[in-house]
Amino acid sequence: MIKELDLLQDRITSVSTTLQRLRAENKKLRESLLSSQEQNRRLQSRIDQASERLEGLLKTKA
Repeated sequence: MIKELDLLQDRITSVSTTLQRLRAENKKLRESLLSSQEQNRRLQSRIDQASERLEGLLKTKA
């Protein structure tokens, strides 16, 4: 019976360690996602501005 309890304790410890590691990894991934989304917003804004300038130039040339 003690052996089974020791095995169960080892499994619980292993699951707990894995859970903590996955939570930390998930937090890093969320932060990375937010950073990427912000970068995408900035780049889209620059693309929009460049498109507007290009359209303005094309209108003045026409």
